[in-house]
Amino acid sequence: MKQLGFFGRIRNRFILSFAAIVVILTAVIIGALWLDYRDMTNKAAEESMSRLSKSIFQTLFIAMSGGDSKPVHDALQKAKDDNIVDRLDLHVSREIIEIFRAGETYNPPAEIGAVFDGKTEVFQPVENFAGIKRGARYIKPFLAESQCTDCHTNIQVGQVLGVMDLTLSQDKYDEISAQSIQRVVLIMLALIVVSGIIMNFVSTHLIFSPLYELRDAVKRLASTAGDPDVRLQERGYNEFGEVAHHFNRFIDKVYVINRRLATEQKKTQKLLEEREIEFQRRVEEVRKSDREQRRYVEIVDSNVIISRTDLSGVITSVSEAFCRVSGYTKDELVNMPHNIVRHPTTPAQTFAELWHTIKAGGVWQGEMKNRRKDGVAYWVRMVISPLFDDANEIKGYVAVCLDITEQKELEALMIKSTDQDAEAAAAATKNKKTLRFE
Repeated sequence: MKQLGFFGRIRNRFILSFAAIVVILTAVIIGALWLDYRDMTNKAAEESMSRLSKSIFQTLFIAMSGGDSKPVHDALQKAKDDNIVDRLDLHVSREIIEIFRAGETYNPPAEIGAVFDGKTEVFQPVENFAGIKRGARYIKPFLAESQCTDCHTNIQVGQVLGVMDLTLSQDKYDEISAQSIQRVVLIMLALIVVSGIIMNFVSTHLIFSPLYELRDAVKRLASTAGDPDVRLQERGYNEFGEVAHHFNRFIDKVYVINRRLATEQKKTQKLLEEREIEFQRRVEEVRKSDREQRRYVEIVDSNVIISRTDLSGVITSVSEAFCRVSGYTKDELVNMPHNIVRHPTTPAQTFAELWHTIKAGGVWQGEMKNRRKDGVAYWVRMVISPLFDDANEIKGYVAVCLDITEQKELEALMIKSTDQDAEAAAAATKNKKTLRFE
């Protein structure tokens, strides 16, 4: 079984929704028509029965006014024979029974007796009464007029001579109303079917066919990555034709943009390749420079006696050459006062001058006698400079030294040899003078 696509499901939902709306509107219209038509037929039936009851009442009243009961009975029988009424009873008063109907008794039903006493007519709708489903009951009194007293000498003007009890059926009107409603329902159902067929045709050919075409075009466009040959047929000047026109313009622009992007992509790719080559060259230069710098640092660290301190003279870092000449390790020197290598014979004046110079931001130079970890003395030629931060404030000091211990030892030997030669010369001279004197 072929599965429905996205727009197929939308179309079915659209048709079902339209049909549901039409059915609901039809039901509402039929209900409104039923209520309105029923109300209209009720009013028409009431007016018709009211006129009929008045006509029957007038006929009976005229027949009774003649003073002869036979016309009254004939009128009653004629109304029943012609199916004009469904039920018609005539109740006479006690006075008429006394004069014209000797032997009868006056015993009317309660609702008839109430009309005799009250002289008021009664109208009431009835259901399932006297063999009819729905209708109306009229109870109306015959009031005596002046000419009535000529025959009925025992009554007065305005007195009730009799009561007409008339029941008229509305079943025929209801049947006519039901038939009319059935015809309306059939017409509405036919309209629903015809409307559904029309809507199916309209939705399929005027709405969903262009949507199917648009869907297929978008699929081809997506699968071919912007194929410029994908086009929609521009049908007329309606909304779908406008959509097709703008879609085709969009494809043209996409094609132009793709060409530009392809050109820019090639340029970008070439530029990236050139930048990659340049980057690799720079990286190699940096690596080479980094190796040279590390080598330089290693050389300096191994051969130059360097130490750094904070403002209070506590060592923060030292070179390997410093450790080698002092006999201490880095762990033993870092965070220790720099005077850990101070020789006790160094004059205090020398250190006072040193600190005065570097605290003022100057550079101190001079020879300094220090002491190794094992107690052996060594000499260095020292240059101490302050270190500055970004705010040009002194943050510490750095000392660069040159080991001159051998030079100092050689100088000491030369001085000692000179002293020994002088002493020998003096002794020889003394011996010579003694010999001459002798």
